[in-house]
Amino acid sequence: MDICTEKTLLVNPNCPVRIMLEFIRKKCRLAITTQFDLCDESGVMKNLFSYPTFQYVTQQFEHKKIYYLIVIKVETDKMISVLPQLSRDNKLYVELQTKVKKYIHGYSGLDSSQHTSSGKLRSSMIDKNHHLSLHTHR
Repeated sequence: MDICTEKTLLVNPNCPVRIMLEFIRKKCRLAITTQFDLCDESGVMKNLFSYPTFQYVTQQFEHKKIYYLIVIKVETDKMISVLPQLSRDNKLYVELQTKVKKYIHGYSGLDSSQHTSSGKLRSSMIDKNHHLSLHTHR
């Protein structure tokens, strides 16, 4: 039985990106080793870890728009799982997962041969290099 509930976290992005990411990590109880990012409703990732830690990323967000927390899990076989932090019962879960995979696929210039049968992406293909609402699942 899944007793987790979806929550909305209000985040002020008018600060250095490092502070914003640490705030999200703390409030969402993400381990220091957990790789995550935010995406909008169309699955476009914000790539927040690609910015210098002191940079403000306010311009990356639209006022009062909803963004979703996405955990990126690198499997032992170097495959990547995209895990929206929503209840799996939420119809947006699969929709966001599919959109983010398509975004990553397009962003990194992948072709379909670099996906596994389960839809996971190979990790070697991912480029490492106002208030907003953040929907999370805990």
